[in-house]
Amino acid sequence: MTVQPATGRSTRARLATGAVLLVLALAACGKTSDSADDTTTTAKPTTTTEATTTTEATTTTEAETTSTIDPDVIATLEATAEKALLAPEDFGEGYTAEEPTEDTSTGPCTEEDPDDAVPPTVKKGTDISPPTVKAVLEETVRIYYDEAEAKDAYANFKASIDCASGDIVSSDGSTTDVTLGDEEDITAINSDISEAFGKSFTSEGSQIEGYLAAVRVGASIITFQTGYATGEDVSTLPTLDKVIDAGVKKAVAA
Repeated sequence: MTVQPATGRSTRARLATGAVLLVLALAACGKTSDSADDTTTTAKPTTTTEATTTTEATTTTEAETTSTIDPDVIATLEATAEKALLAPEDFGEGYTAEEPTEDTSTGPCTEEDPDDAVPPTVKKGTDISPPTVKAVLEETVRIYYDEAEAKDAYANFKASIDCASGDIVSSDGSTTDVTLGDEEDITAINSDISEAFGKSFTSEGSQIEGYLAAVRVGASIITFQTGYATGEDVSTLPTLDKVIDAGVKKAVAA
């Protein structure tokens, strides 16, 4: 589906959901709530430009470009993102969903929240829990103004976990230690995926482990985090590749 912003440029509403990451105590990078306050309603096409110059020891010139996307377009994108999210019924009997706790946090390998670096136009999320296993699946759908922005955001997500270990710092100042596995290219899981990566993680301090991943399809990125208590038997849960594939198919159809 293609929608037209007020500037006349197109924003791709075609979505894909990528890797599923479960987060138990780990407040993973860029958690979100479904409230309208979390939705960015501006994009950055080349419309009006204001140049500002600051002079200290050296002179720095910064160009700011602003534009407003039509509210009807925003509403359409929000509905699309909501429809793209996986739901308890996609997993089976007894699964439940909760609205994510609003929080911003830095990745273990960078000092900036990826959503602050490249703000999405629309952002929706959900936390899904199985009935008998102590685990959580956090999924967040982000839609950007165009594919170029989505590519930049994807690069920031990769950079945020591009190290062997580090601390995630939440907005309340709390920290979570994380040790990361090797990066895996998971693009081949579904032919609609533009690019995707994933990494396993463990946290000795919080006694949790899981998987972090991001999938880009066109102008959208969906991040997933799976987290469960260390030693928990998760053999009854759906395998990651099946969840990713199901998520991509649902998002593309949204």
